[in-house]
Amino acid sequence: MNLSCIPNGISMMNLFMGVFSIIRIGEGRFDEALWLIVLALICDSLDGNVARIFKTSSELGKELDSLGDIVSFVVAPALLILRSWPYPLTLWMYAIVFFYLGAGAYRLARYNINTSPTIQGYFSGLPTPATAIIIVTTSMGIEKAGMANNLPMTIAYFSWIALLGFLMISHVSYPKITVVRFQEWKWLFVIGLVFFVAAYKTLSLEFAVAVPFILFVLFGFFSSLVSVPAADDDASLKVIEEV
Repeated sequence: MNLSCIPNGISMMNLFMGVFSIIRIGEGRFDEALWLIVLALICDSLDGNVARIFKTSSELGKELDSLGDIVSFVVAPALLILRSWPYPLTLWMYAIVFFYLGAGAYRLARYNINTSPTIQGYFSGLPTPATAIIIVTTSMGIEKAGMANNLPMTIAYFSWIALLGFLMISHVSYPKITVVRFQEWKWLFVIGLVFFVAAYKTLSLEFAVAVPFILFVLFGFFSSLVSVPAADDDASLKVIEEV
């Protein structure tokens, strides 16, 4: 039995979750669409680790991973925003969402063609799964709180999307949590857990899920400014994980 079919199958599940999310968006079932994107994130987090366990890696696996990612973490979130946001959409809002689409596609293409050495344990630019989760959870959290149907919040939220898009295509170094020892991260896990519980109790589950990812964005950005070495990209990191 070719063991590479196991992580590749998990990558396909990522793709399937993204497609199901798009179907739910078309039906107006936005809550279900959001949690399908979260399930896609779980699948995406597992495939590399499973490949590492079975000591399998391949160009096919890398391509499958990126194809699943562009559906689940680029196209599905963009559609969810466009279909669910209650404030009337204007040209500049479409432009920002299309910028997000382009940034996500560019980052994944850069991921696939990169062959330069990568500092083990770091991504170059904000990963698309983290970006997607932040965008969809904050969107649904704002809408459920009844804050979305006004211009100031719309400007703030879509500016947030633009910033995350820039971080995706940047060369800011973001640590890969799954390859860092827990002792080095335990303080951040504790802080994240405290903020998660506080957001869940005072706001909503959607905001609570967003909080750890927002902390990850902030931590990576400020760490990159002061001490974290630049990584070229995460394509070769993917190979390091799986071999």
